[in-house]
Amino acid sequence: MAVRAYKHPDSELRALLKIFKQQFDDLKTLNSYEIVLRRLLFIGTTPRNQSWRAEGLHQLALLYQATGKLREAEKHYELSMATFADHEPLGLARVMRDYGLFIARHHDPRAGLLQIEQALALHDKDLNNAKGYRQRRITESYVWRARLLLDREDTPALNSLVEFALTDCHDCCLRDQQQAIEFVAPYATDSQRALLNTRLIEVNARRRKVVGAIVSMAKLAIDAQLTIAGKIFRTLIDRKS
Repeated sequence: MAVRAYKHPDSELRALLKIFKQQFDDLKTLNSYEIVLRRLLFIGTTPRNQSWRAEGLHQLALLYQATGKLREAEKHYELSMATFADHEPLGLARVMRDYGLFIARHHDPRAGLLQIEQALALHDKDLNNAKGYRQRRITESYVWRARLLLDREDTPALNSLVEFALTDCHDCCLRDQQQAIEFVAPYATDSQRALLNTRLIEVNARRRKVVGAIVSMAKLAIDAQLTIAGKIFRTLIDRKS
């Protein structure tokens, strides 16, 4: 029976990951936090952060991909996949679908499609609940993206992805909605593109309302944890002196 992996709720790494997920297209902000993310992942990691480590490596891979550091991106995709435990099929499926799309874009569309199809199969091991079904639909949309990269004249893939972007991703996070719309728009017909642009305006308007509050809360949690860590470090130094 599938079980949901335990994630420590008070992890400062979790708080930082919220910034990376909500500000995924703000590379200036993400670059400024890269060193903090790497410290939490590789230097003095704590038990409460360990359960989030695979997801942190995934976010590093996405950042390096977005900034054109493709070798670093591949390295961290592979590290992330190797870090997920056997009882975390959903997390592994997420990183595999992103890595598959990376492969399809930068190396071999057919190999990338195969990787995403393997990610889709992992959902059979996940919980049968609303989150599980939603994530399966997102991975299915990655299959259509890879098929369009393989053949931009693949009309069934195009129509399926347009339908997903317009209607079937309404319960997905705003990041996933925006990425689906932006991916399919260049392949769409004029009439489809007009509808997609309308949806993108709506999504962007909603993002501006929620990002500020979420990021502020995440930064507050990170700052608090770093302040505590700094005080502990100074206490240890003073004792040694």
